[in-house]
Amino acid sequence: MKRLTAAERRKEILDVAIAEFGVSGYHGTSTEVIAENAGISQPYIFRLYGTKKDLFLACVDSCFDRTIEVFREAAADADVPIEEMGRAYVEMLGERSLVLFQHQIYAAAEDPDIRALARRRFEGLAEEIRRLGGVDPVVFVGQGMLLNVIASLGLQAEDWVFLSAPDT
Repeated sequence: MKRLTAAERRKEILDVAIAEFGVSGYHGTSTEVIAENAGISQPYIFRLYGTKKDLFLACVDSCFDRTIEVFREAAADADVPIEEMGRAYVEMLGERSLVLFQHQIYAAAEDPDIRALARRRFEGLAEEIRRLGGVDPVVFVGQGMLLNVIASLGLQAEDWVFLSAPDT
């Protein structure tokens, strides 16, 4: 069995934590369950992340980082970057754990630390959409939020998406 580097182990823990937090939320998820599903000890989670909140915040960062990276890759060399970003986001919605976790970020925003990070990252995401896609991000982000709900309900996002502005 291959021994994981610390960076690989941290990523594995984040993936498991995103899946668990996505289903049970910040308050309903125990680090014990995350540790068990990651095949590590609970004290190891605390050694790497400090607290459950720090782990959740790391998951928030990971989720936003991943979304921005998907948008950057889609926009690179695209004729119509915003359309490619939309397609890439629809593909990303196939990862149910990520979609559910996105909802949990906002559900946990009553905590001031979580709210502050989520707000900063959300504003950064909107600015990145503006920069990459050359559009005001309001409609794009609004459609993305709608698609999150659609994907959470198990509906086919492709049936609901328009990837460019509708004719007026």
